[in-house]
Amino acid sequence: MNNIYTEIDEYLHTNYKKKEFINGKDVLPVSYALIYPEDILETTTSVLSGWFTEGKYCNKFLRKLKYSLYLPYGILCNSGSSANLLAVTTAKNLLTPTSERKLVITTATAFPTTVAPIIQNGFIPLFVDTNPEYFNVTDYELIHNLLKRKDVAGIILAHTLGFPYDAKKISEYCQETEKWFIEDSCDALGAYLGTHPVGTFGDMMTLSFFPAHQICSMEGGAVLTSNGRLYDELHSLANWGRDCWCAPGQQNTCGKRFEHKWNKLPNGYDHKYTYTRIGYNMKMTEPQAALGASQLSHLTDFVTARLLNFNYLLDKLQPLQEYYGFIKILPDSTPSPFGFPFIVKMPDKDARDLAKYLWENKIDSRPIFAGNITRHPMMEHINYETIDGLEGSDIILDRGLWIGCHPLLTRDNLDYMIERLYNYTRL
Repeated sequence: MNNIYTEIDEYLHTNYKKKEFINGKDVLPVSYALIYPEDILETTTSVLSGWFTEGKYCNKFLRKLKYSLYLPYGILCNSGSSANLLAVTTAKNLLTPTSERKLVITTATAFPTTVAPIIQNGFIPLFVDTNPEYFNVTDYELIHNLLKRKDVAGIILAHTLGFPYDAKKISEYCQETEKWFIEDSCDALGAYLGTHPVGTFGDMMTLSFFPAHQICSMEGGAVLTSNGRLYDELHSLANWGRDCWCAPGQQNTCGKRFEHKWNKLPNGYDHKYTYTRIGYNMKMTEPQAALGASQLSHLTDFVTARLLNFNYLLDKLQPLQEYYGFIKILPDSTPSPFGFPFIVKMPDKDARDLAKYLWENKIDSRPIFAGNITRHPMMEHINYETIDGLEGSDIILDRGLWIGCHPLLTRDNLDYMIERLYNYTRL
């Protein structure tokens, strides 16, 4: 077996090369996973072990995550979308005391998987507007007043593209009003508010390890919390709704597997197969966790590279502020830039015009989340409420765009992107 590892290691270090993009020939992607030979070797080792469902690699990855984020409890799952569903379902089951609380606050500039769990859990989305200068909610007084409403259950907000909003202030408001707060940090691993990691202010934080994100675990996600009661619910929901907490391959960790009593089950019915909730199977696999744990070791380097690329683009594009509106960063925050977002300010052009031009020049781009999700077909037959107009979200829908700043983009790639954006203003 050692010979196999040696051969794989030698092959990877001889033949595996970091992806390079040639300006004008290759499309410069908005995101791309940077995978090192040691990441692949660790993943291969997990496959060769012959154990595929959660085991020692899942334990290792989760332990490293909790340590890096200063949170004592967490679960791994199969995606960031599942993480949001598990978190909102847990909030509904344990943190929503009355049926009168039917509304959940979120922003219209959202990704669908932030909004979908609200609807899937029978809540009604209450959409607030997004400030197109920050690409986040900034009307905290409005949030405070909404949280005081008796029909509001809680709030879930994403840190847009890795740029933090003031989660500390929202957390204080939620504690005051006894409403729950979920920080969707799927795009924001490695971001900070002051000295605290983004995601650690809410009742729960969610993460995604999709290949486009700061670290990759093939597919995958996580929910972390400081509340042991919430953890128990999350763990059960992600494991078919079982009451038992034994991991796959474990037996009788409670010491009384055949001694439990339930109203309608035979006395001593197997606790490992007793179901107390309507749950799912959302577990992460061992190869995914092996890759995730290895990738997490590179997180600081990845975030540093993203920040350097973001700041380089921002600095070089400053002379174009007449044509593009660049993101303002919340004071006392350190973003983990998922991309480089901006607003097209030219009155005779919009984001679609620019996206087409960039694509023709082999530069990929993306809309900013859903822009204004209430305008998408998915919401046509959904019951939701809005506060006033959503003018900021409409601006982001019509004029918002983002391009890449991930670690695989070289200075030469960035200069090419900058040149194209300059040229566009002259058309």
